[in-house]
Amino acid sequence: MSHSTSPYQRLRSLVSPPERPLACARPEGWLAVEKSIGLRLPADYKLLLEDFGSGYFNGFLYPFNSFIVDPLLQLEIASSKYAEIDRRNRAGGISIPCPIYPEPGGMLAWGKSDNGDVLFWLTDPTDEPDRWAIVASESRGPRWFAHPGPMSEFLVDLLTEAISIPFFGPEQIGGPPRFESFDL
Repeated sequence: MSHSTSPYQRLRSLVSPPERPLACARPEGWLAVEKSIGLRLPADYKLLLEDFGSGYFNGFLYPFNSFIVDPLLQLEIASSKYAEIDRRNRAGGISIPCPIYPEPGGMLAWGKSDNGDVLFWLTDPTDEPDRWAIVASESRGPRWFAHPGPMSEFLVDLLTEAISIPFFGPEQIGGPPRFESFDL
């Protein structure tokens, strides 16, 4: 595949945004989201939510969206929830491969699967969000999966089956790449 186009352009070529996207991000709304989180977010993530709005890929994988009504699917709430889970796990002697943001270079949750598997950005280097790697965590087991990123490249690789995440399973991601809107 030619890399003369950006990963986000390749994603848009693979999966068209819905005609009437729901709960779209607004460019002017990102400042408040980033201030709340304390980080600048990757450009491709912001474009994705502006163009596609709220929904999921292949009926299985959905990005968190701060512009949706359901607080459990909002980026700020989801990321703080995983940070709290990490604090409780560490207090109980359970550790994970990387710290959770807001720890320096920690993982910031940006999406999840229907199975509850969580997708994170590895926020290192903190000031270069477009270079953040992607880390997936198995919800019902101890397995982890890493991808060099960015998020758009991860989605293209996943939807074209260039990568396989063992705990996702082909029956969940398989089929022609598609995006379905929802607004909860």
